[in-house]
Amino acid sequence: MGERAINVVAAWQKLDCTDTEIARLCDIAMEKLSAPDKELVSRILQEVGFEERLVGYQVRERSGTIEKSLYSFEEVINFFNDQFPFLKFEELTTWLNVVIKDEELARKVDEAVEEGQSDYERTRLIRDLMEERLVQCKNAGVASTTKGVLS
Repeated sequence: MGERAINVVAAWQKLDCTDTEIARLCDIAMEKLSAPDKELVSRILQEVGFEERLVGYQVRERSGTIEKSLYSFEEVINFFNDQFPFLKFEELTTWLNVVIKDEELARKVDEAVEEGQSDYERTRLIRDLMEERLVQCKNAGVASTTKGVLS
């Protein structure tokens, strides 16, 4: 079982999920994304402009919602690590399709939205998928940089 799946199991055990629910969520978490091409790596590793940014909200007990502009793929992942993040999943899927142009990840995000039984589950599944894609892109970026140095 992969590290991501182990983290998913640990998180849902804390929530007192049944073994059946944990197995279902692990199946989603263990699905791998195909390797990204150079263009996708470039889009994921760079910031987007003001018009292309995502807007999410951090929910706070005393101050209410705080608007947060997200200008990069990595910022979205970090945003999902917040205690109470709020982002419209449809907007994220559109952003992934139109701005980032990662149709595979957008499709997986849609699947996670369908499979998750709460926004907490959905957010964690999406974050894990996005983290997987970011690691792929950073590894591909390092590999291409190393190739360029050796040539």
